Amino acid sequence: MVRSSLALLEPQAADLAVYFYAILFVRYPGVRDLFPQDMDVQRDRLLRALLRIVDLVDSPEHLARFCSRLGRDHRKFGTLTEHYAAVGECLLQTLARYAGPAWTPETAQAWQRAYQIASEAMILAANDDTRLRPAVWEARVVGHRHLGNALAEITVATNPAYPYQAGQYVSMETPWRPRVWRHYSPANAPRADSTLTFHVRHVSGGHVSHALVYRARVGDVVRLGPPEGDMLLSAASAQDLVFAAGGTGLAPVRALIEQLAAEQRPPERRVHLFVGARTGNEAVRVQRHAPHGAAPPLAVGPGRRLPRGHPRRPGLPAGGDRRVRPVGARGSVRQRASRHDRRHPAGTPAVRDARLPHPPRPVGRPGAGRPSGAGPPGAGRGLPHMNNRPAGPGSAGERLLQSHLGTTDRAAVFYDRQVQPQLTPMMREFVRQQTMVFLSTADAAGNCDTGFRAGPPGFVIDLDADTLTYPEYRGNGVHAGNGNILENPHLGLLFIDFTHHHIGLHVNGRAKVVSDAEQRSVYPHLPVDTAQSRKPALWVHLTVDEAYVQCSKYIPHLEPAPRPRGATANRPKDSDYFVAPAPAPDHRRPVEHGAGHPLPVMEHERLRLTPDQA
Repeated sequence: MVRSSLALLEPQAADLAVYFYAILFVRYPGVRDLFPQDMDVQRDRLLRALLRIVDLVDSPEHLARFCSRLGRDHRKFGTLTEHYAAVGECLLQTLARYAGPAWTPETAQAWQRAYQIASEAMILAANDDTRLRPAVWEARVVGHRHLGNALAEITVATNPAYPYQAGQYVSMETPWRPRVWRHYSPANAPRADSTLTFHVRHVSGGHVSHALVYRARVGDVVRLGPPEGDMLLSAASAQDLVFAAGGTGLAPVRALIEQLAAEQRPPERRVHLFVGARTGNEAVRVQRHAPHGAAPPLAVGPGRRLPRGHPRRPGLPAGGDRRVRPVGARGSVRQRASRHDRRHPAGTPAVRDARLPHPPRPVGRPGAGRPSGAGPPGAGRGLPHMNNRPAGPGSAGERLLQSHLGTTDRAAVFYDRQVQPQLTPMMREFVRQQTMVFLSTADAAGNCDTGFRAGPPGFVIDLDADTLTYPEYRGNGVHAGNGNILENPHLGLLFIDFTHHHIGLHVNGRAKVVSDAEQRSVYPHLPVDTAQSRKPALWVHLTVDEAYVQCSKYIPHLEPAPRPRGATANRPKDSDYFVAPAPAPDHRRPVEHGAGHPLPVMEHERLRLTPDQA
């Protein structure tokens, strides 16, 4: 019954997740601080967890194991026992809303029983784990080395020692993106000095990876969640091993081979390693950038027996005393590795899923504006399709067109020089002088909207190099742009100087909508009177992801001038300008709640849902 009802709800998955978190945060506002500002990934995780629980609902043993792991992992978020009841209440109400007539008393009882089993397993596992180890480990960066191509080698030290095994992966939170956790695999077996080395590549739109590659410095502190994963070496097995890896997926393989080299006992196990590389330079880089104290690695090719008591700590298998050189053959790694009979899928869950022959069912938003089976964007238009997001700034679509039109080199120069991860001093001064800004938003399905805001110079306030905020006033009550931000926090701002320097500034980032009272409690210096004696009702708070110049070539010159008196006398009112005039109001009808006067303050500030929405 649970499985059949979820199949009915799956087409509405995106809307369901948005509604669930909306009522959860309104009813239990204290829970909001446990979640990141950008909820896109979190919504997908909720749906994946639901699908997994439903898949395991007929297997109590596997369901308990899965939920126990979730419960232990949720400790790092600050989850408390009382939070589970709040989540269950809002989840069941959300499911009932979207299931409609299919939500029978029997279905409700089945879901309630399934959630009770899952939550009890999570609570029990979390309580047991509390007695054994901390929820998080603070790790100080002790080494940071750029390896090129948006890749960095980062070494951290923990105190107390971090209890993991070679082949496991780690969730990491950075101070630059609080409450956003990403998985990375240590590239080394446990060391006596309690240090771990990670290989991190910046991916487009990856806020955590960008911070780790370009902002992290020696002395910075990150937080690690408990280790996860069961890609471990079996001490009882003497079977030979085959590894296939590429990119940062090589990290856990290095750790496993390093452990094997240190613990090798007769009978010695034979190791075959296959490393995939898209280019020759990438293959050479595998050899060139060995970890500190490691032997030059073997880039591609069959492994050799690891000598007992090997004097070196190899990052990858090396044999004999001769100099190791990259070897290999053209073709796919899968074709080469398939000749061997034992394979270990390497990497974090996201990386492993991408390599599985049959990956899990995709969960999330359907493609907006394209019929099912229409193919990827760009199909049939003379452009190749790009599935992988590129490293560094820019989207996959940008890189696709650059390659097609031959502008890749020019774009690379622009990315390197112009695209900034935060506002420079000159950018902040530019923002303070502007009297207008154009903005763009999109809802969870990708339907976009544009807007325009204006005010006195500096009405958009730079709180610091990473943060902008601007006021919102009472208007037509539609809240199109701010409503989009509640579903999808990505916000783009475009400032243009039409009068002096004829230059523009793009600022893209993640936004949230907060009440005036809430914003002033954190930033008491904000101006009270920012536009014609009107008091802000809300504030949009933007965390900057990137900022870059808008060239001046097509920016027209405008002369500032006061608006002429009586300029609108001979034209329709704003509300009638593009549509037929509204009929005269019938004064005999009662005035509905909210018409002609502002909403109650608390209702407005809390953005409460109306009864039919809740």
